[in-house]
Amino acid sequence: LQELRDSVEDFAREYFLMANECQVKFADNRSAIANLNKAITLNPRFIDALLRRAGLLNETGDIKKAEEDCTSIINIKPRHPEALLLRAIIRLQDENNEAAYKDLLAVIEIDNTNIETYKLLSLLCYKMGEEENARKFKKIAKRLEKRKGY
Repeated sequence: LQELRDSVEDFAREYFLMANECQVKFADNRSAIANLNKAITLNPRFIDALLRRAGLLNETGDIKKAEEDCTSIINIKPRHPEALLLRAIIRLQDENNEAAYKDLLAVIEIDNTNIETYKLLSLLCYKMGEEENARKFKKIAKRLEKRKGY
């Protein structure tokens, strides 16, 4: 039984690699998504495949399915900063500001050195009328940029 599971995971990994090739070599997002669908069908807990598909779905405008993939990742691994950040970006596009705000705060809780997160929080706070918080997050982003030499 374990051999069968390992074999299925190997096939899922192969489909993931084919998706990468479709995207990188041929800029064919549709084929990449199709290969990722196969990988995820074989292994529904394949976080890398779910994250890649979420990113591609977001790029192609299917933000509802992209958000669903991010949520699937977070259900598997609640403290996944990339999935939380991507879901926040998707939610911002969908004007779901409160949910995006919570996701961005969760990213900071996991990684308090992520400059992009602080910039997004600053922009979101300005948008929500929380100017004091917006300035605070912008200041943190600038401080981190200086520290990292940007």
